Amino acid sequence: MQSEKEFEKFLENLKIKNSDDINTSIEGVTKKCNHAFRELESETDNRLNVGSIGRETGINGTSDIDIIYDLPSEMYDRFNAYETKGQSALLQEVKVTLLEKYPNSDISADGQVVVFEHSDYKIELVPGFKLSDGSYRYPDTNDGGSWKITKPKEEIDEITKLDADSGGILKKLCQMVRSWKNRNGVPMGGLLIDTLCYNFLKEKKEFHSIGYGKFGNMSEAFFIYLAELNDEQEYWFVPGSNQKVYSSGKFNGKAKKAKKNCKSALDNEGLEQARKFWKRVFGRAFPVKVKIDNEKATFRDTEEFIEDEFPVNIRSEIRLDCKVTQDGFRPDFLSNIPFLKSRFDLEFVLAAHNLKGNYDLYWKVKNIGSEAEKRDLIRGQIFSDKGFRNRHETSDFNGEHYVECYAVQNNVVVARDMIEVNIAR
Repeated sequence: MQSEKEFEKFLENLKIKNSDDINTSIEGVTKKCNHAFRELESETDNRLNVGSIGRETGINGTSDIDIIYDLPSEMYDRFNAYETKGQSALLQEVKVTLLEKYPNSDISADGQVVVFEHSDYKIELVPGFKLSDGSYRYPDTNDGGSWKITKPKEEIDEITKLDADSGGILKKLCQMVRSWKNRNGVPMGGLLIDTLCYNFLKEKKEFHSIGYGKFGNMSEAFFIYLAELNDEQEYWFVPGSNQKVYSSGKFNGKAKKAKKNCKSALDNEGLEQARKFWKRVFGRAFPVKVKIDNEKATFRDTEEFIEDEFPVNIRSEIRLDCKVTQDGFRPDFLSNIPFLKSRFDLEFVLAAHNLKGNYDLYWKVKNIGSEAEKRDLIRGQIFSDKGFRNRHETSDFNGEHYVECYAVQNNVVVARDMIEVNIAR
Protein backbone atom coordinates (compact mmCIF):
# COMPACT_ATOMS: atom_id res chain seq x y z
CA MET A 1 0.00 0.00 0.00
CA GLN A 2 1.63 3.25 -1.16
CA SER A 3 0.33 5.48 1.64
CA GLU A 4 1.55 3.12 4.37
CA LYS A 5 5.21 3.60 3.43
CA GLU A 6 4.71 7.32 2.79
CA PHE A 7 3.17 8.03 6.21
CA GLU A 8 5.86 5.98 7.92
CA LYS A 9 8.53 8.03 6.14
CA PHE A 10 6.60 11.23 6.91
CA LEU A 11 6.68 10.54 10.66
CA GLU A 12 10.38 9.71 10.39
CA ASN A 13 10.99 13.06 8.69
CA LEU A 14 9.21 14.87 11.54
CA LYS A 15 11.62 13.62 14.21
CA ILE A 16 13.78 16.32 15.77
CA LYS A 17 17.21 16.11 14.13
CA ASN A 18 19.17 18.31 16.55
CA SER A 19 17.95 16.70 19.77
CA ASP A 20 21.51 16.00 20.97
CA ASP A 21 22.44 19.68 20.65
CA ILE A 22 19.22 20.74 22.40
CA ASN A 23 19.82 18.29 25.25
CA THR A 24 23.40 19.51 25.68
CA SER A 25 22.17 23.10 25.96
CA ILE A 26 19.43 22.17 28.44
CA GLU A 27 21.91 20.22 30.57
CA GLY A 28 24.36 23.16 30.58
CA VAL A 29 21.66 25.57 31.77
CA THR A 30 20.50 23.09 34.42
CA LYS A 31 24.01 22.48 35.71
CA LYS A 32 24.64 26.22 36.09
CA CYS A 33 21.36 26.72 37.98
CA ASN A 34 22.06 23.74 40.25
CA HIS A 35 25.56 25.03 40.98
CA ALA A 36 24.42 28.60 41.68
CA PHE A 37 21.19 27.98 43.58
CA ARG A 38 21.66 24.55 45.17
CA GLU A 39 25.45 23.94 45.27
CA LEU A 40 24.98 20.82 43.11
CA GLU A 41 26.76 19.72 39.92
CA SER A 42 23.87 17.75 38.41
CA GLU A 43 22.78 18.33 34.79
CA THR A 44 19.32 16.87 35.36
CA ASP A 45 18.12 17.40 38.94
CA ASN A 46 15.46 20.03 39.73
CA ARG A 47 14.52 20.54 36.09
CA LEU A 48 11.43 19.49 34.17
CA ASN A 49 11.22 19.59 30.37
CA VAL A 50 7.81 21.00 29.49
CA GLY A 51 6.07 22.22 26.33
CA SER A 52 6.24 20.03 23.23
CA ILE A 53 9.65 18.68 24.25
CA GLY A 54 8.31 17.52 27.60
CA ARG A 55 5.15 16.04 26.07
CA GLU A 56 7.21 14.49 23.23
CA THR A 57 4.98 16.00 20.57
CA GLY A 58 7.48 18.42 18.98
CA ILE A 59 8.79 18.11 15.44
CA ASN A 60 11.98 18.94 13.59
CA GLY A 61 12.57 22.68 13.47
CA THR A 62 11.05 23.28 16.92
CA SER A 63 12.22 26.76 17.90
CA ASP A 64 10.96 27.11 21.49
CA ILE A 65 12.42 24.76 24.10
CA ASP A 66 10.58 25.09 27.42
CA ILE A 67 11.92 24.02 30.82
CA ILE A 68 11.01 24.70 34.44
CA TYR A 69 13.77 24.93 37.02
CA ASP A 70 12.76 24.27 40.64
CA LEU A 71 14.32 26.95 42.84
CA PRO A 72 14.76 26.59 46.62
CA SER A 73 11.67 27.66 48.54
CA GLU A 74 13.60 30.27 50.55
CA MET A 75 14.09 32.23 47.33
CA TYR A 76 10.32 32.53 47.01
CA ASP A 77 10.15 33.91 50.55
CA ARG A 78 12.85 36.46 49.71
CA PHE A 79 11.33 37.75 46.47
CA ASN A 80 7.74 37.56 47.70
CA ALA A 81 8.75 39.94 50.51
CA TYR A 82 9.47 42.71 47.97
CA GLU A 83 6.93 45.51 48.13
CA THR A 84 6.96 45.77 44.34
CA LYS A 85 8.55 44.00 41.37
CA GLY A 86 9.75 40.94 43.26
CA GLN A 87 8.90 38.76 40.26
CA SER A 88 10.99 40.92 37.94
CA ALA A 89 13.91 40.85 40.38
CA LEU A 90 13.76 37.04 40.45
CA LEU A 91 13.93 36.80 36.66
CA GLN A 92 16.85 39.23 36.59
CA GLU A 93 18.78 37.19 39.16
CA VAL A 94 18.39 34.02 37.09
CA LYS A 95 19.38 35.94 33.96
CA VAL A 96 22.57 37.29 35.60
CA THR A 97 23.40 33.79 36.82
CA LEU A 98 23.22 32.36 33.29
CA LEU A 99 25.27 35.25 31.89
CA GLU A 100 28.07 34.24 34.25
CA LYS A 101 28.34 30.95 32.35
CA TYR A 102 27.43 32.31 28.91
CA PRO A 103 28.74 35.94 28.88
CA ASN A 104 28.65 36.27 25.09
CA SER A 105 25.13 34.88 24.64
CA ASP A 106 21.87 36.72 24.06
CA ILE A 107 19.96 36.15 27.31
CA SER A 108 16.92 38.19 28.29
CA ALA A 109 14.25 38.16 31.01
CA ASP A 110 10.67 39.23 30.47
CA GLY A 111 7.13 38.25 31.37
CA GLN A 112 7.45 34.78 32.87
CA VAL A 113 10.68 33.43 31.41
CA VAL A 114 14.40 33.83 31.01
CA VAL A 115 15.19 33.38 27.32
CA PHE A 116 18.51 31.92 26.14
CA GLU A 117 18.87 32.46 22.38
CA HIS A 118 20.65 29.91 20.18
CA SER A 119 21.08 30.09 16.41
CA ASP A 120 18.29 27.60 15.59
CA TYR A 121 16.18 27.64 18.76
CA LYS A 122 15.75 29.33 22.10
CA ILE A 123 15.48 27.92 25.58
CA GLU A 124 12.73 29.51 27.65
CA LEU A 125 13.43 28.84 31.31
CA VAL A 126 10.62 29.35 33.82
CA PRO A 127 12.05 29.76 37.33
CA GLY A 128 9.49 28.06 39.55
CA PHE A 129 8.87 26.66 42.99
CA LYS A 130 7.58 23.11 43.18
CA LEU A 131 4.61 22.66 45.50
CA SER A 132 3.57 19.60 47.47
CA ASP A 133 0.97 18.55 44.87
CA GLY A 134 3.54 18.57 42.04
CA SER A 135 2.43 21.90 40.54
CA TYR A 136 4.73 24.92 40.26
CA ARG A 137 4.41 28.50 41.43
CA TYR A 138 6.10 30.87 38.95
CA PRO A 139 6.61 34.63 38.55
CA ASP A 140 4.63 36.80 36.12
CA THR A 141 5.95 40.36 35.70
CA ASN A 142 2.92 41.59 33.75
CA ASP A 143 0.42 44.04 35.28
CA GLY A 144 2.61 44.93 38.21
CA GLY A 145 3.70 41.38 39.01
CA SER A 146 2.03 38.29 40.50
CA TRP A 147 2.57 34.60 41.21
CA LYS A 148 0.77 32.00 39.11
CA ILE A 149 0.36 28.22 39.17
CA THR A 150 1.06 25.74 36.38
CA LYS A 151 0.63 21.94 36.32
CA PRO A 152 2.80 20.65 33.47
CA LYS A 153 3.54 17.24 35.02
CA GLU A 154 -0.16 16.40 35.12
CA GLU A 155 -0.46 17.40 31.43
CA ILE A 156 2.58 15.30 30.47
CA ASP A 157 1.25 12.29 32.37
CA GLU A 158 -2.22 12.48 30.79
CA ILE A 159 -0.84 12.83 27.24
CA THR A 160 1.53 9.93 27.88
CA LYS A 161 -1.30 7.77 29.23
CA LEU A 162 -3.59 8.25 26.23
CA ASP A 163 -0.64 7.79 23.88
CA ALA A 164 -0.05 4.38 25.47
CA ASP A 165 -3.77 3.55 25.42
CA SER A 166 -3.97 4.49 21.72
CA GLY A 167 -0.97 2.36 20.79
CA GLY A 168 1.36 5.32 20.26
CA ILE A 169 -1.02 7.14 17.91
CA LEU A 170 -1.65 10.32 19.95
CA LYS A 171 1.85 11.75 19.86
CA LYS A 172 2.18 10.92 16.16
CA LEU A 173 -1.07 12.75 15.40
CA CYS A 174 0.12 15.76 17.42
CA GLN A 175 3.28 15.85 15.32
CA MET A 176 1.37 15.55 12.04
CA VAL A 177 -0.94 18.41 13.01
CA ARG A 178 2.08 20.59 13.85
CA SER A 179 3.37 19.95 10.33
CA TRP A 180 -0.02 21.00 8.92
CA LYS A 181 -0.05 24.11 11.10
CA ASN A 182 3.41 25.22 10.01
CA ARG A 183 2.78 24.45 6.33
CA ASN A 184 -0.55 26.28 6.11
CA GLY A 185 -0.01 29.21 8.47
CA VAL A 186 -2.53 28.12 11.11
CA PRO A 187 -2.24 30.16 14.34
CA MET A 188 -2.39 27.34 16.88
CA GLY A 189 -0.12 26.90 19.87
CA GLY A 190 1.39 23.50 20.64
CA LEU A 191 -0.62 22.98 23.82
CA LEU A 192 -3.89 23.64 21.96
CA ILE A 193 -2.87 21.18 19.23
CA ASP A 194 -2.11 18.48 21.80
CA THR A 195 -5.38 19.20 23.61
CA LEU A 196 -7.49 18.92 20.45
CA CYS A 197 -5.69 15.77 19.29
CA TYR A 198 -6.24 14.29 22.76
CA ASN A 199 -9.96 15.13 22.65
CA PHE A 200 -10.28 13.64 19.15
CA LEU A 201 -8.64 10.31 20.04
CA LYS A 202 -10.45 10.12 23.36
CA GLU A 203 -13.65 10.06 21.30
CA LYS A 204 -12.51 8.22 18.15
CA LYS A 205 -11.24 4.94 19.56
CA GLU A 206 -11.46 3.33 16.11
CA PHE A 207 -8.12 5.01 15.35
CA HIS A 208 -6.33 3.47 18.33
CA SER A 209 -3.48 1.10 17.40
CA ILE A 210 -3.95 1.57 13.65
CA GLY A 211 -1.19 0.90 11.13
CA TYR A 212 0.35 3.55 8.87
CA GLY A 213 -1.99 2.47 6.08
CA LYS A 214 -4.91 4.06 7.99
CA PHE A 215 -3.16 7.34 8.82
CA GLY A 216 -4.77 8.99 5.79
CA ASN A 217 -8.24 8.08 7.02
CA MET A 218 -7.39 9.33 10.49
CA SER A 219 -6.12 12.61 9.01
CA GLU A 220 -9.38 13.17 7.13
CA ALA A 221 -11.43 12.35 10.23
CA PHE A 222 -9.38 14.72 12.39
CA PHE A 223 -9.78 17.66 10.02
CA ILE A 224 -13.53 16.96 9.77
CA TYR A 225 -13.59 17.11 13.59
CA LEU A 226 -11.52 20.31 13.63
CA ALA A 227 -13.62 22.01 10.95
CA GLU A 228 -16.81 21.35 12.91
CA LEU A 229 -15.59 22.92 16.17
CA ASN A 230 -17.23 26.16 17.26
CA ASP A 231 -15.45 28.95 15.38
CA GLU A 232 -16.14 31.35 18.26
CA GLN A 233 -14.83 29.16 21.07
CA GLU A 234 -12.04 30.97 22.91
CA TYR A 235 -10.48 28.25 25.05
CA TRP A 236 -10.36 24.53 25.82
CA PHE A 237 -9.43 22.65 29.01
CA VAL A 238 -6.00 21.00 28.93
CA PRO A 239 -6.01 17.27 29.74
CA GLY A 240 -4.48 16.50 33.11
CA SER A 241 -4.29 20.01 34.55
CA ASN A 242 -7.78 21.15 33.45
CA GLN A 243 -6.29 24.63 32.96
CA LYS A 244 -7.46 26.78 30.08
CA VAL A 245 -5.58 26.99 26.76
CA TYR A 246 -6.68 29.81 24.49
CA SER A 247 -7.00 29.94 20.72
CA SER A 248 -4.62 32.29 18.89
CA GLY A 249 -6.98 32.75 15.93
CA LYS A 250 -9.55 31.02 13.75
CA PHE A 251 -8.55 27.68 12.23
CA ASN A 252 -11.84 26.21 10.89
CA GLY A 253 -11.40 27.56 7.36
CA LYS A 254 -7.99 26.00 6.88
CA ALA A 255 -9.20 22.78 8.50
CA LYS A 256 -11.97 22.61 5.88
CA LYS A 257 -9.40 23.05 3.12
CA ALA A 258 -7.26 20.29 4.64
CA LYS A 259 -10.33 18.04 4.83
CA LYS A 260 -10.94 18.48 1.09
CA ASN A 261 -7.31 17.74 0.25
CA CYS A 262 -7.40 14.62 2.43
CA LYS A 263 -10.47 13.38 0.59
CA SER A 264 -8.83 14.05 -2.79
CA ALA A 265 -5.73 12.16 -1.67
CA LEU A 266 -7.79 9.19 -0.47
CA ASP A 267 -9.82 9.20 -3.71
CA ASN A 268 -6.53 8.93 -5.64
CA GLU A 269 -5.00 6.28 -3.35
CA GLY A 270 -2.17 4.48 -5.12
CA LEU A 271 -1.74 7.18 -7.75
CA GLU A 272 0.97 9.82 -7.95
CA GLN A 273 -1.75 12.46 -7.72
CA ALA A 274 -2.42 11.50 -4.09
CA ARG A 275 1.01 12.66 -2.97
CA LYS A 276 0.32 16.16 -4.29
CA PHE A 277 -2.75 16.48 -2.07
CA TRP A 278 -0.97 15.08 1.01
CA LYS A 279 1.83 17.58 0.52
CA ARG A 280 -0.73 20.38 0.38
CA VAL A 281 -1.89 19.25 3.80
CA PHE A 282 1.40 18.42 5.51
CA GLY A 283 4.06 20.25 3.55
CA ARG A 284 7.65 19.44 2.74
CA ALA A 285 8.10 16.70 5.33
CA PHE A 286 5.67 14.47 3.44
CA PRO A 287 7.91 12.36 1.16
CA VAL A 288 8.37 13.19 -2.49
CA LYS A 289 8.38 10.68 -5.30
CA VAL A 290 11.58 8.67 -5.48
CA LYS A 291 13.18 9.52 -8.82
CA ILE A 292 14.04 6.60 -11.08
CA ASP A 293 17.61 6.68 -12.42
CA ASN A 294 16.58 6.76 -16.08
CA GLU A 295 14.18 9.68 -15.54
CA LYS A 296 15.68 12.88 -16.90
CA ALA A 297 14.29 16.24 -15.87
CA THR A 298 13.68 18.75 -18.65
CA PHE A 299 13.89 21.71 -16.29
CA ARG A 300 16.02 22.99 -13.44
CA ASP A 301 14.72 22.33 -9.95
CA THR A 302 15.12 25.85 -8.57
CA GLU A 303 12.61 25.61 -5.74
CA GLU A 304 13.76 26.72 -2.28
CA PHE A 305 12.09 26.03 1.06
CA ILE A 306 11.62 28.44 3.94
CA GLU A 307 12.36 25.62 6.40
CA ASP A 308 15.96 25.66 5.13
CA GLU A 309 16.26 29.37 5.91
CA PHE A 310 14.51 29.77 9.27
CA PRO A 311 12.83 27.71 11.98
CA VAL A 312 9.04 27.73 11.52
CA ASN A 313 6.72 28.26 14.49
CA ILE A 314 3.39 29.71 13.36
CA ARG A 315 1.77 31.81 16.09
CA SER A 316 0.32 34.77 14.15
CA GLU A 317 -1.87 35.30 11.10
CA ILE A 318 -1.33 37.08 7.81
CA ARG A 319 -3.77 37.21 4.90
CA LEU A 320 -2.72 37.84 1.32
CA ASP A 321 -4.85 39.36 -1.39
CA CYS A 322 -4.17 40.14 -5.02
CA LYS A 323 -5.24 43.13 -7.12
CA VAL A 324 -5.71 42.27 -10.80
CA THR A 325 -5.47 44.96 -13.49
CA GLN A 326 -5.21 45.16 -17.28
CA ASP A 327 -5.64 47.98 -19.73
CA GLY A 328 -9.32 48.26 -20.65
CA PHE A 329 -10.57 46.29 -17.62
CA ARG A 330 -11.74 47.44 -14.21
CA PRO A 331 -9.38 46.43 -11.37
CA ASP A 332 -10.65 43.51 -9.31
CA PHE A 333 -9.47 41.06 -6.67
CA LEU A 334 -8.23 37.61 -7.59
CA SER A 335 -10.80 35.95 -5.31
CA ASN A 336 -13.50 37.18 -7.71
CA ILE A 337 -11.82 35.71 -10.81
CA PRO A 338 -11.82 31.87 -11.07
CA PHE A 339 -9.32 31.80 -13.97
CA LEU A 340 -7.03 34.51 -15.29
CA LYS A 341 -6.10 35.18 -18.88
CA SER A 342 -2.52 35.99 -19.78
CA ARG A 343 -0.97 39.47 -19.55
CA PHE A 344 -2.80 40.62 -16.45
CA ASP A 345 -0.86 42.65 -13.89
CA LEU A 346 -0.97 41.16 -10.40
CA GLU A 347 -0.16 42.97 -7.17
CA PHE A 348 0.03 40.70 -4.12
CA VAL A 349 -0.44 42.59 -0.88
CA LEU A 350 -0.64 41.92 2.84
CA ALA A 351 -4.35 42.57 3.30
CA ALA A 352 -4.51 41.83 7.04
CA HIS A 353 -2.37 40.55 9.90
CA ASN A 354 -2.16 40.39 13.69
CA LEU A 355 1.62 40.66 13.93
CA LYS A 356 2.99 42.70 16.81
CA GLY A 357 6.30 44.52 16.64
CA ASN A 358 8.78 44.58 13.77
CA TYR A 359 8.78 41.88 11.13
CA ASP A 360 10.31 41.07 7.75
CA LEU A 361 8.46 39.60 4.79
CA TYR A 362 9.77 37.01 2.34
CA TRP A 363 8.12 35.84 -0.88
CA LYS A 364 8.06 32.73 -3.03
CA VAL A 365 6.55 32.42 -6.52
CA LYS A 366 6.16 28.90 -7.94
CA ASN A 367 5.00 27.83 -11.40
CA ILE A 368 3.63 24.29 -11.77
CA GLY A 369 2.84 22.17 -14.78
CA SER A 370 4.08 21.18 -18.19
CA GLU A 371 4.27 24.73 -19.56
CA ALA A 372 6.47 25.87 -16.66
CA GLU A 373 8.69 22.82 -17.09
CA LYS A 374 8.88 23.31 -20.86
CA ARG A 375 9.99 26.92 -20.38
CA ASP A 376 12.34 25.93 -17.55
CA LEU A 377 10.57 28.47 -15.34
CA ILE A 378 9.28 26.68 -12.28
CA ARG A 379 10.98 29.40 -10.15
CA GLY A 380 10.32 28.85 -6.42
CA GLN A 381 13.19 30.88 -5.03
CA ILE A 382 12.72 32.74 -1.74
CA PHE A 383 13.55 36.44 -1.65
CA SER A 384 13.27 39.32 0.78
CA ASP A 385 10.47 41.84 0.57
CA LYS A 386 12.99 44.62 1.38
CA GLY A 387 10.28 46.63 3.11
CA PHE A 388 7.95 47.09 0.11
CA ARG A 389 5.14 44.97 1.61
CA ASN A 390 3.90 43.85 -1.81
CA ARG A 391 4.89 41.75 -4.83
CA HIS A 392 4.23 42.50 -8.51
CA GLU A 393 3.83 39.70 -11.06
CA THR A 394 2.19 39.16 -14.45
CA SER A 395 0.09 36.25 -15.72
CA ASP A 396 2.46 35.10 -18.45
CA PHE A 397 1.42 31.52 -19.29
CA ASN A 398 -1.26 28.98 -18.43
CA GLY A 399 -1.10 26.46 -15.62
CA GLU A 400 -1.12 26.35 -11.85
CA HIS A 401 0.89 28.92 -9.95
CA TYR A 402 1.09 30.08 -6.37
CA VAL A 403 2.54 32.96 -4.40
CA GLU A 404 3.48 32.48 -0.78
CA CYS A 405 4.45 35.07 1.82
CA TYR A 406 6.30 34.51 5.11
CA ALA A 407 6.48 36.86 8.11
CA VAL A 408 9.74 36.53 10.07
CA GLN A 409 10.37 37.82 13.59
CA ASN A 410 13.60 37.21 15.51
CA ASN A 411 14.72 34.84 12.73
CA VAL A 412 11.62 32.61 13.11
CA VAL A 413 8.76 32.27 10.61
CA VAL A 414 5.73 33.19 12.73
CA ALA A 415 3.07 33.51 10.00
CA ARG A 416 2.55 32.51 6.36
CA ASP A 417 -0.14 32.56 3.71
CA MET A 418 -0.48 31.42 0.11
CA ILE A 419 -2.60 32.37 -2.89
CA GLU A 420 -3.15 29.96 -5.78
CA VAL A 421 -3.33 31.46 -9.28
CA ASN A 422 -4.93 29.55 -12.15
CA ILE A 423 -4.17 30.89 -15.62
CA ALA A 424 -6.07 29.66 -18.66
CA ARG A 425 -5.61 30.60 -22.29
